[in-house]
Amino acid sequence: MTSIVPYVIAALVVISFLTLNVIVFRALIRIHPKRVLFVRLAFTIGNLFWLALPFLFTMRGSMAMILLRSFLGPPWFSWLIFLILYSAFLMVVALLWLPARRRVPFAQFASKPSRVILVLGALIVVAGFYSALVPLRVAYVRIPLSDLPPAFDGYRIALISDLHVGLFTRSSRLHEISRALNSLDPSVVLVAGDFVDDASYFVPKFVEGLSSVRDGVPILAVLGNHEIYGDPEKVVERMRAQSRVSLLLNDAWTIRRRDQALSIAGISDHAAEGRNAPDWLRPDLGKALQAVPAGSFPLLLAHQPKAFEDAVASRIGLTMTGHSHGGQFGIRRWNWSLAGVFIPYHMGLYESGGSNLFVTTGAGYWVVPFRLGMSPEVVLIELLRK
Repeated sequence: MTSIVPYVIAALVVISFLTLNVIVFRALIRIHPKRVLFVRLAFTIGNLFWLALPFLFTMRGSMAMILLRSFLGPPWFSWLIFLILYSAFLMVVALLWLPARRRVPFAQFASKPSRVILVLGALIVVAGFYSALVPLRVAYVRIPLSDLPPAFDGYRIALISDLHVGLFTRSSRLHEISRALNSLDPSVVLVAGDFVDDASYFVPKFVEGLSSVRDGVPILAVLGNHEIYGDPEKVVERMRAQSRVSLLLNDAWTIRRRDQALSIAGISDHAAEGRNAPDWLRPDLGKALQAVPAGSFPLLLAHQPKAFEDAVASRIGLTMTGHSHGGQFGIRRWNWSLAGVFIPYHMGLYESGGSNLFVTTGAGYWVVPFRLGMSPEVVLIELLRK
């Protein structure tokens, strides 16, 4: 019985969006009859990717799917968001129109508000496009930790996440991020997963993009859900063939200063738990901590903030994650993001049971190059002895 549940959900989703497509398409051509050609073009381009969905898994990792996803994925996802928002707009306008329905046709009543919404939406898209591709925010965080060895008081960790390196990722942008990391003068650079956008094909591009990081600075990474969704075995193989970035797969990295040690344990991503993945690919904090030498002070690097629950239970002083993107939409000053509607730990610093969690909102974007109020960031974490 449970095996058919995902198919039922998928069918309901498809039917829902098909219904919204019909509603929005008919409304747009009625409200804007002079823009019928444009509406039909947007409707066609926005729905082309549906034709590729049945082959998403059978063609996984192929160049054909990489090209289809790269070119048709963004307009498809953008159109889905537009369908949801414009449908909500139509509902509001319809409620306002009801008292005047005998005097004014709906299309005439909705014409001016629709123009305003569409123009405003276009301006927001341009602003979000610019924010996703041009600015780079540098965040400085000082975190006091109990029992931190004196030799590591002031230890500097640079953290990035969610680069989602893909076909349209500019190498110049990756090198810009590397130069920003160098400017922070870190002792170690951490990449909290989703370094490629599903396809293992882009691992060399990701590694080359970080080649500008100063020699002698270790770069450590963990898998994210998008590495798991793609071809995780090949991602691991290609990552380990590169000497510049060390992949922590339920393992730990240790640095010693004088007679004291600090370890960064890294776990695989929780997305592997819901898939037919081999045991070595599933997250295993216990195994990672076994790789921490006795007496070493442990920190945790993971992709998803949900790892924080196990970290608190294991009394780990600091967990560093990404994953949320801050929903790619939010207001940092109010500590509000779209992601916070769905997950409890979505951005910034948290504390629970004597353990700390820091969630970076990421340095890239997923599918659509859009970020509003959540510009890409690199983070410098400075450890302080409490």
